[in-house]
Amino acid sequence: MLQLDDLIKITFSSALLLMMPGPTNTLLLCSGLSQGIIKSFKLIIAEWVGYLLSISAWGVAVKILMEYSYYILFIVKLISAIYVAYLAIKIWRLSLQKNNQSITVVTIFLTTLLNPKSFVIATLIIPTTAFTNHHDYYFSMLSILFALFPISLLWTACGAIMPLWQTRPTLFNSTLLYRIASLVIFIFSISMFCSSIFTFASEN
Repeated sequence: MLQLDDLIKITFSSALLLMMPGPTNTLLLCSGLSQGIIKSFKLIIAEWVGYLLSISAWGVAVKILMEYSYYILFIVKLISAIYVAYLAIKIWRLSLQKNNQSITVVTIFLTTLLNPKSFVIATLIIPTTAFTNHHDYYFSMLSILFALFPISLLWTACGAIMPLWQTRPTLFNSTLLYRIASLVIFIFSISMFCSSIFTFASEN
């Protein structure tokens, strides 16, 4: 059974990982800019559900995949990288359309579901007992959600206050933000793809 210091460690470690720039956080930033904090709150809920399902699935499946079929795990990683690359292209097109098209709940949910941070949390941060003991599982998930909420809110708020910084619209505008976000996500997808290939090559 997990103790209080274990839960604090899970919360702190998860917060360090979740606050890092990535596809989901970038989308929350863009949503904060285009929709504001209140309308973006449903996206934070979708992110919670996405992480909950993804972490749970990885925690149960990763050992089986690695033991019986590492090729399946490799394919899953490649599909995740390809989806993130597709997401980058989608955000770039939003910028080229020059409108305030909203980031949808489905987009946030799928992005979070395929976010490699879930894999890291399930395999490195949460103890293995969380996937065999109901008590440890519930409190581990609560610890992660406790870390996730302020971070998600912070990324969304940063996007929401960006219009206040636009003293020179010709130098800073939403199109520029979307393009930068698109490049960040695309680079992230390349790193995912390369990491998957290198890891697979080293294991074989």
